[in-house]
Amino acid sequence: MTLEVRNRVRLLEVFCFGLLSIACAADLYMHPRLWAWFSLAFFVGIFVYYLIALFRKPPAVVLHDDYLELNGKRWSAEEVGSIYIRGYFTTYIAIVPEGRRLAPIGHCFRLGTQDLRDMKALRVWAERNAVRVETKKRIKTLI
Repeated sequence: MTLEVRNRVRLLEVFCFGLLSIACAADLYMHPRLWAWFSLAFFVGIFVYYLIALFRKPPAVVLHDDYLELNGKRWSAEEVGSIYIRGYFTTYIAIVPEGRRLAPIGHCFRLGTQDLRDMKALRVWAERNAVRVETKKRIKTLI
C-alpha cells in the first residue's frame, strides 16, 4: 500500500522567514551594524533553504508485507527500530532505524489528505511486523 505523503515544509514557514529577512534588511538600512549583517545572512539562508524544500518532491512511502520502502530504499521490519507519531490535525511521522534514537530528516514526513486511512495501515503494518509505534510530543531528527 502506498501512503499519501505531503511535503515537510509549509508555505507559512517560507512566508515567515521571508518577512524576517525583510525586517532584518530594513533594520540594516536604518542602523548598519555587524550583527545585522549576520542576522540578515542567516534569515536569507533559511528562507532560501525553505523555498527550495517547498518545491522538492515529498518522500515516497510504500508498505509491503515484510518490508517498508522509503524513497526507493527497502527497510525490513528488523531494520526499523520504531515509528514516532506526533500531532493530531497535522500528523508527522518519523521512522527511526534500529539502534538509533534520532530519525534522519529524510525519514520524517507528513501524511496527506487520507491520513486516517494511512495511519491505520501504518499501525497495522507495524503491529504485524512487531515494530514499536510511539506517540511523541516532539520528534527529534538528525539533520
